[in-house]
Amino acid sequence: MVVKRKQSVQGMNFYLKVVTSIPGIDNHDANALSQTIGSVQAIAKASKEQILKNSDLSMDKAEMVSSFLGDPQFYLNPKIH
Repeated sequence: MVVKRKQSVQGMNFYLKVVTSIPGIDNHDANALSQTIGSVQAIAKASKEQILKNSDLSMDKAEMVSSFLGDPQFYLNPKIH
């Protein structure tokens, strides 16, 4: 039982690190996405509209999530501001 709990905590920590690496997404947003959409793979497949409909993320955040995870060119190209 202790091993399963440790694996679950490690899995959630990994999930949070991945999702909060998206610009503008914090732990609250990541937890909301986890509860409403599910895994990182499910979030990557979700459209901006699905994210908006099923979570409390703003339009800008939903667009960032769908762009970041759905388009490799978006997250592979360096952003210089």
